[in-house]
Amino acid sequence: MVHRHAAPMYSKGFQGFASVMIGSAPTQPPIVASVCISTLGRPAGISRLLEALTRQVGAPPFEVVVVDNDVACTAAEVVKSFRGRLPLSYYSQPLRGLSNARNMTVEKSVGVYLAFIDDDEWPEADWLANLHKMAASRNADAVFGPVRVRFPEGVPDYVRDCWLFEHRLPEHGQPASWNQTRTGNAYVRRAALPHPSRPFGDAFNFSGGEDSDLFKRMIDNGAVALAARDAVVFEFRPRERGNTLWCLRRSFRNGVCEAEMMWRGLDSPTRRRKAGALARRELLYCGKRLIRPKGGSRFNFLLLAATACGRVAHAHGFRFEAYDSALQKDKSPR
Repeated sequence: MVHRHAAPMYSKGFQGFASVMIGSAPTQPPIVASVCISTLGRPAGISRLLEALTRQVGAPPFEVVVVDNDVACTAAEVVKSFRGRLPLSYYSQPLRGLSNARNMTVEKSVGVYLAFIDDDEWPEADWLANLHKMAASRNADAVFGPVRVRFPEGVPDYVRDCWLFEHRLPEHGQPASWNQTRTGNAYVRRAALPHPSRPFGDAFNFSGGEDSDLFKRMIDNGAVALAARDAVVFEFRPRERGNTLWCLRRSFRNGVCEAEMMWRGLDSPTRRRKAGALARRELLYCGKRLIRPKGGSRFNFLLLAATACGRVAHAHGFRFEAYDSALQKDKSPR
């Protein structure tokens, strides 16, 4: 079988099923929401997610669009096994990169709303219904729900409880700021996107942060972004993505990405001045809290210091490319 760029897998049987479910047959209501999933090397994760999507209750008519960023198409057989249980489309995106994969889910979907969820996550049964209720009742351009992290045995408490895994959201129905957003649990009005088929920026293809960048641009341009605390998603975090070194690297990467978003368009000397001034304040604060902690874990202040260092590194020309390495292995429980 030949996998062509931007072409659906199973062009007769599998995609034929999708076209029947998604098409204009009089017995089928029009698609309101597209669940957009990009995946890379996590067949167990995608299976758990699709299973959870079969149990959605009260949801608007929806389709599921899966884009596989693995040239080996490791998710293909898993997705095929859900034929007949979900209105599914599956595409292979051989061009590596987070933005490339996410943009294809947007391009290939048809819903008025786009529900983004990651391949290591799974939603509660009323997830899609609650996202849509908030968006439709409040005329919101984007809605964000909480993500609750689940760890295996052996992950230390200071990692489980650190800021990095605390998805902070405002109260239910209140506006969300750009740094409270993520594609792990987001519901977006298609018409509010800054570009109809490539809303995620190519600059973040290999660094991550493409989701926060998109939502920052939308919010800066006046988009209404609200919290829906009753639209709950769970995330599995394996030990290799929940240890001290990984957390410090992620915090450093967050600083690099934040600097790109906050100081985009500024010249290099101005970036360096801003990064240096902010880092001096934050590192002094972290140093005091590490010596004399006043509530919270010392580990949190190490993470904050790593973020500050990431901003300084970006201001001096450093670019973090965590996603151009070898394919991630599926560590989810089977």
